[in-house]
Amino acid sequence: SLVVGAVRPTLSFFASVDAAGHLRAEHICRGFIRVGRRLSYTEADALLHSEDSDPCAVTLRRLSQLAQLRKSLRIAQGAVIIEGEEVKVKVHNGEVAVAVLTNDSPSRTLVGECMILANAMAARYCRDHHLPALYIAQPPPDEPVPATATFPTERVYVHAARRLMKPSQIGTTPAPHTALGLEVYTQVTSPLRRYHDLQMQHQIKHHLLQGAPLFDEERLQVIAAGAQESNVEAKRCERESTRYWLLRFLETRKGQTVSGQVVREQNSRSFVELDETLLVVPLNVSPPLPLGTTVHVVIGHVDARRDILTVRLA
Repeated sequence: SLVVGAVRPTLSFFASVDAAGHLRAEHICRGFIRVGRRLSYTEADALLHSEDSDPCAVTLRRLSQLAQLRKSLRIAQGAVIIEGEEVKVKVHNGEVAVAVLTNDSPSRTLVGECMILANAMAARYCRDHHLPALYIAQPPPDEPVPATATFPTERVYVHAARRLMKPSQIGTTPAPHTALGLEVYTQVTSPLRRYHDLQMQHQIKHHLLQGAPLFDEERLQVIAAGAQESNVEAKRCERESTRYWLLRFLETRKGQTVSGQVVREQNSRSFVELDETLLVVPLNVSPPLPLGTTVHVVIGHVDARRDILTVRLA
């Protein structure tokens, strides 16, 4: 959709913020944009780290500053920031390519905070206009998530925090989202990936044009039930597909030594996250290794079809 020079219809979110990042005004409208330039995350990071006077670079740097301010405000409101690494798998002609990406690069933070802001604005718009909506809520964990500094490494913190957090829920009643530190939240920014995002865009656009909802609450409750189930299934399929291809990748590494880090202990067993694939595998060693320990292990038995992976200390 981001073809340079193309004109695209939009649902636009405008926000005025002060020097501290606080919102002073906001509004949503339908519109059009002409795509002037398309950047990859790598290209955007290069511009953000540069002192280039190009208007695009200057704008990106200012937006990045505002994004960091917005993130800090969310943290002050109780947001739980979990920025673990992410693994991407590409398969071409039977060859598996694996890349590990960090989610805390300036460009990814910029995009993420803008998406969070737009989604929060959409939720407030629906709540304030009494417009039936699909809200995304997350109840607080049963016990507080300890501070990052209390863990030996960032990776150990990420695994511990994820285990404590409860899953998000889709419903028609406004409710807080704990991890994001927001009083109300919805999702409208990924209509190609999530069906409920598309429906929420339709709902808001119709209200902007007609002053009335497209869907009543009863219809949205049906959509919410289906969306919750399909989201769980989609995540499961994606997780299993990624794991399968990562194991296929490791089938070519049998007998090789790879690095990893001990990220958790369970039933007196150490669990190691492999650096190259982010797969977590049990390591039979006694006594268990301290959390955060960097280890080198030898890839043992791997069978992608049977979901088997074993390793031993090098």
